[in-house]
Amino acid sequence: MTINGGGWTLILCKKSPNPVWSNTEAILRNENSPSINSNYSIIGYADYIKKSSSSFQCRIDANTRGNHGGIWTANRNYSFVSASNANTNITLNSKFGTWDYAYDGVEERMP
Repeated sequence: MTINGGGWTLILCKKSPNPVWSNTEAILRNENSPSINSNYSIIGYADYIKKSSSSFQCRIDANTRGNHGGIWTANRNYSFVSASNANTNITLNSKFGTWDYAYDGVEERMP
């Protein structure tokens, strides 16, 4: 994963809206076959991949690379599998597209 300075690890790719994934499928799905062309998730391992002592970056793209998403820096203590909506100490470093924070879309919290 070399775009935007490189160093990215693919942790999830949902190729189509159907079928709807269960919580279990969202945490681990086809974990031995990473691909941007099929459904894949290793969110269950994402907290172990973070290496920084203070913060980490995450990147989201939707539909096409560099679209409907961005790059955020989040507090190191935040978890990719947290159910809390209080993980709001994040910084948008790079915005992809013309979206705005909204209740029915991306909000200003750890994705």
